[in-house]
Amino acid sequence: MNSGCFPRNVVPGFPPIAYTRHVRWKALPAPWFTCQDPEVQAQMMQVMASTYENLGLYARAHELAKRALDSRLTLRGEDDPRTLESMAQLGWILAREGHDSEAENLERRALVGERHTLGPEDPLTLETMDHLAVVAIHQGHHDESEKLSAR
Repeated sequence: MNSGCFPRNVVPGFPPIAYTRHVRWKALPAPWFTCQDPEVQAQMMQVMASTYENLGLYARAHELAKRALDSRLTLRGEDDPRTLESMAQLGWILAREGHDSEAENLERRALVGERHTLGPEDPLTLETMDHLAVVAIHQGHHDESEKLSAR
């Protein structure tokens, strides 16, 4: 199955590298791939955003998560499960950056869509509820956090 995405200067299983004048190998700057499929691009941005988030590099994660969400909103619409996943991811990154009110708005928007599209017991819905409970605690809304956690 060919998705139209081809890495350049890459040995399968190894990071992209380039030969330099000083006979050293170095990693190529991102993006090192060429891809014509916007959905694959959005997925790759989301995966990289998750990686940066896990490394504590929230500014980089934020930028990629925002681009992935914007792309998916355009491609799939707001009620698509992948769009909702991107929305929840960006909301959590915003919370990690300390932007609690923005995070709350985005997480609530994602939660409404997830409950409607995926159902109240879907793992993504439950994870978003958990994230929203954490944001509520940060904002001092302990009663709301308890209600979200109890579900």
